[in-house]
Amino acid sequence: MGTEAVASVLTFPCSACGAQMVFDPPSQGLACGQCGARTPLPKPREILDEHDLEAALTAGEGKPAEPGVRRVRCGGCSAEMVLSAGLEALSCPFCGIPQVAEDVPGDGILPPEGVLPFRVDRAGAVAAFRQWISKRWFAPSDLKRRGETEMLKGTYVPFWTYDAQAQSEWTALSGTYYYTTETYTDSQGRTHTRQVRHTRWWPSSGSHAGVYDDVPVCASKGLPAEHLSAIEPFDFAALQPYDPRLLSGYQAEAYALGLREGWKDAAARMRAWEEQECDAQVPGDTHMNLSVSTSLSGMYFKLVLLPVWVAAYRYGEKTYRFLVNGQTGEVRGDSPWSPWKVAGAVLAILVLLGILCLWANSR
Repeated sequence: MGTEAVASVLTFPCSACGAQMVFDPPSQGLACGQCGARTPLPKPREILDEHDLEAALTAGEGKPAEPGVRRVRCGGCSAEMVLSAGLEALSCPFCGIPQVAEDVPGDGILPPEGVLPFRVDRAGAVAAFRQWISKRWFAPSDLKRRGETEMLKGTYVPFWTYDAQAQSEWTALSGTYYYTTETYTDSQGRTHTRQVRHTRWWPSSGSHAGVYDDVPVCASKGLPAEHLSAIEPFDFAALQPYDPRLLSGYQAEAYALGLREGWKDAAARMRAWEEQECDAQVPGDTHMNLSVSTSLSGMYFKLVLLPVWVAAYRYGEKTYRFLVNGQTGEVRGDSPWSPWKVAGAVLAILVLLGILCLWANSR
């Protein structure tokens, strides 16, 4: 465990009334919940930097921080909170002031390079939640009553994005179909002919060059990859240079998956895509024994924060999640089933079957 340090925080007081301002998705600026004042944010013109991957890995960068290595002192009430959950932005649980950690201390820890701002506000996320839960006939009724307001949180989820150029060489056995006429006698002693297919095999080879840009790898360990992939894609063209004002009023998670581990995932995906491309190049009617050798070069990366509305809740002994893409509004979720509703449905089906049987027997 590292030595705890007190990190400075940023807050954004309203110039009109002094209350804290938060990022407002509809206006893409800061808004005051107290007096309604708004502060527009300048449109970014800066291009996001991408960093040399090999140099960063050699330097030992991109290691996730140890949990509990940092404390945040609230600028409103001076309470101190340990960032043991890997958060970079939060609201003080004692006074409610939203704040953003100003630095990311620790050897080899990288700050975010870019942010994809929320465009779906809380009202839009709540509406999506209500629409989704209303379609879950077997969801417990108490979940439908309490769900969205208690559990839904706007969270910036960390992602690594990777760029690379791929050069692949492949070899395979290509097969070309040809047909011969075969004479045969059936069980009745009659003679027939039929076409029989054969394959003529021959060696083939080729190459493929691929360019991959912004291959995303989730650096959070709090959300399963399958949940996040279900609400993709995110429009990376809308990324903005990191600005702590974009995080005000939202949670922001620190990366838990290191740069090297993320690259292993991205590289495996790139190699799989290259194999698919090479597979499509093999000539002939069929092929087998495809062997692909891929080298990756020109590798770059950046760390970005992507917007997700998250409802993670315990029901019974299990954790369930509901996600909304904070940029596009795409939804995905899972929910528990009420055993009473399931039993009621089964009973109704049995009663209906019994009625049908009585009706059939009475005819």
